[in-house]
Amino acid sequence: MSELLQFSLLDMTPYDRQSWLNLLGTYHQAVWPVHLVALLHTLALLHLLLLPGRMVSYHQSVRLVIALLGVSWLWTGVVFHGQYFADLNWAAPWFGRAFVLQGCLLLLAVIFMKSGSWISLSSLRGRLAMCLLLTGLLIYPLSGFLEGRAFVQTEWFPLLPAPVTLVSFSLIIFLKSRWRHALAIIPVLWSIVSAAFATTLGLLEFYFMAGAVALWLLHLLMHESKELDIKKVN
Repeated sequence: MSELLQFSLLDMTPYDRQSWLNLLGTYHQAVWPVHLVALLHTLALLHLLLLPGRMVSYHQSVRLVIALLGVSWLWTGVVFHGQYFADLNWAAPWFGRAFVLQGCLLLLAVIFMKSGSWISLSSLRGRLAMCLLLTGLLIYPLSGFLEGRAFVQTEWFPLLPAPVTLVSFSLIIFLKSRWRHALAIIPVLWSIVSAAFATTLGLLEFYFMAGAVALWLLHLLMHESKELDIKKVN
């Protein structure tokens, strides 16, 4: 019994902080120049999200954004978790399967979603989503320098799990569709797992993942409150 009481999450983390940072550096060097494609991927997503209807119809732009997000989950599941993180963590292949499943769900949403649209950027919910988007694309990656990381050890969308998860929360909050509840399940679960491991390594990632889940729950409460107000008026 005393051994069970002494067991901690640290025993489930078969690597240390420096091993994790070294893995990130190795991964970035190995996949270069995919970073150039990743940059175009990000710019295309932003253009379709913030300037819909310029190149394709509004509803097509929504579907394309969701499709790009799905590709991000598939890449991190197959390439990062399956081929790189697996060398460091025995559970990585299982994480990879979860990421592939999320990618497939997003692509299924693209196919079967009837009338997806975005909420207004000027609404409170829209501002929450924009905050998460900015965090996933810039603030979280740049926070790595506060931890003393080299540039090659920073984490950028759409190549690594944490920024992909943060951007996903943003886009799911933006999305006006019944699909958004199903699409949030794996990001929430991964955020919990990611935050737990980040605590054992002393990474700032814990605060970002916990904050993302908190904002997601806040958005749900806002939505439920609005629905109740509508029902009372009717």
